[in-house]
Amino acid sequence: MASPDRVSYWNKTRNLMFIMLALWVFFGYVIHMFVGSLNSITFIGFPLGFYMAAQGSLIAFVVMLFVFARKQNTIDEEHGVAED
Repeated sequence: MASPDRVSYWNKTRNLMFIMLALWVFFGYVIHMFVGSLNSITFIGFPLGFYMAAQGSLIAFVVMLFVFARKQNTIDEEHGVAED
């Protein structure tokens, strides 16, 4: 891989990683800080704060894994370093 192409590849990979890390912090910590106030809203019969703490964050993490894998594969294919 040529040097300018390598820099572009790692810039895109780093930006994707920072976006995913920010989302992880949001769903892992920020949502849980507001559980008390979110409990006044109900979702499927459960308080929203409880639901986000028990299930919502886990669902978000799994979705984030698939999104990250797909976006990283797109970046890899764009720069010619994709696996078969």
